[in-house]
Amino acid sequence: ILKPSSKASKNLSEHDLDQRISKVLIIFKLLEDKDVFQKFYSSNFSRRLIQHQYSPDMETHMISKLKEVCGYEYTYRLQRMFTDMDVSADLNKLFQQYLSEQPNLDVGPDFSAVVLTSGSWPLNPPKANFILPREVDRRQQLFEEFYKKEHNGR
Repeated sequence: ILKPSSKASKNLSEHDLDQRISKVLIIFKLLEDKDVFQKFYSSNFSRRLIQHQYSPDMETHMISKLKEVCGYEYTYRLQRMFTDMDVSADLNKLFQQYLSEQPNLDVGPDFSAVVLTSGSWPLNPPKANFILPREVDRRQQLFEEFYKKEHNGR
């Protein structure tokens, strides 16, 4: 119901979505092992964020309801993932500005980076070596240089 493109949420009003979230929370409150729910929710939430298939308002509402039930600690990582996406969007704007200020720089194809906080995202490192195409690799190197200049010591 939290995916804006899903059939369940496309034709629902904000009030209807709120009611559905409330029903989910009724069931959630009955769960004995809320950590299992958190693991699955976190995994699906991260996928929605990375694929840009989420509604910020709906997700914020769900997280705030979970926070009411379980407290700040339970939702900290979820909130951190949201923050990472906002920071990454701002960082990409700054990177585009940085590139536009570089004369005679062949930057290659469009590039968008997402900088994630380690420990907050339920993602595993890739199991196989991944080699970027040369054009994309150049852009990634430029982004790394830009990021290191912007964030010394990170």
